[in-house]
Amino acid sequence: MVARSEKVPDEMSIEHFCPDVMPPLDFPLQYPFPVPEEVASINSVAELPQNLKNLMKRLNISENKWGFATGLIRDGQLPDFEQRRLNFLRHLGLEIAPFADSLQNYSRAKELAFSYWPENASALFHKKHWENGVFVRFPGGIKLTDQPVCTYCLLEKAISPAPHSLVIFEKDSEGSIILGSTSPKVIKAPFYLPGVEIFLKENARGTVVLLHSFAPYLESRPIVRAKVGKNARLNLMIVTLFPGKSLGRDIEVIVEGKKAEAIVQMSSCSKDENLSVNQVAVILDAPESRADIRTRGLSTEKGRQISYMSIDARQNAVKSEGHLEAVGLLQSPDASYEVIPGLISRVDDVFLDHEAFIGRILEEAVFYLKTRGLSEKQAMFLLIKSHLGPIVEYLPETLRWETLKIAEMIVNGEAREW
Repeated sequence: MVARSEKVPDEMSIEHFCPDVMPPLDFPLQYPFPVPEEVASINSVAELPQNLKNLMKRLNISENKWGFATGLIRDGQLPDFEQRRLNFLRHLGLEIAPFADSLQNYSRAKELAFSYWPENASALFHKKHWENGVFVRFPGGIKLTDQPVCTYCLLEKAISPAPHSLVIFEKDSEGSIILGSTSPKVIKAPFYLPGVEIFLKENARGTVVLLHSFAPYLESRPIVRAKVGKNARLNLMIVTLFPGKSLGRDIEVIVEGKKAEAIVQMSSCSKDENLSVNQVAVILDAPESRADIRTRGLSTEKGRQISYMSIDARQNAVKSEGHLEAVGLLQSPDASYEVIPGLISRVDDVFLDHEAFIGRILEEAVFYLKTRGLSEKQAMFLLIKSHLGPIVEYLPETLRWETLKIAEMIVNGEAREW
């Protein structure tokens, strides 16, 4: 346990905790990894390399979705099958629109957009490039528990260097939304900075799934900000498959309503010499509130992961509870997974605890499974599947299958290029 009483900065950044680990961010933003020429020259689905086409086939991504999956289709009309789905969701009462349009046409978007946003370099970049992205609002009383909203295939301009998503669950609403894509993307920029804002009002129940998958040359700094109101519950799930060259996540959730709850579950993979740094902070600022942060990390080859996880119980958080859990799995002796837990209590009568486990895949377990007829790769993946299971089991079935398939390909060394 790490208990600290010193003053904590109001705005904490990845660079604040890991100044010597993450590659520096200059402003205006500059990244040291240019887009490879073979990617910069791709302008259509027909020009995609064969290995990427083969990967999408193996993931059962139909050819009419390849343009969306690789980021090559950004403007113009949606395919008929996606337009029908979009119309159906709107018929059920969901409000969904491109982010730029929402700031003109929706009062709630104007009121809440960027209202809780850090003043660091990557956030300032977001504010200057906010045109692309999605606005989704679940009106009061609407319940769409069986209709997950998959925005990465619904918007005309969903993929760009800085897409921004604003999600609002109004009072007594319930639903789930999926942001991002599990598919490798061809992005014509050396950096990618997705941003998400989430607001849950009284008695709302919201599940938000963030799927992060980045090309191997990309630098990325995703930002997530969320507020949870009275008696509301946020289930935030973050799944990372391809981490890119380096990935620095900045996630902060404020639980500001009495008896509100925030659950943050995250799984991530780091391979080759990729670096993944995660900062996850939940602030308890109301009586009888609750926070639960659970992470699952897989590092293979020379991949490195660092997770800073913290729960901060402030003066208003009497009779609150918080739990941290981190489990890391190492597939090679050169891989690493580091966890820095922080439990901060500014008031009496709260309960905060944490647990962490980091270990290598046991040769004895692999040997036992091999004696039962499995190959070494099959045995390795079975162990990793059980490791990722607590996170991915909450995904819709098709996305769960795709997530595990990509994890299997990473373990087997079949996803090196894309």
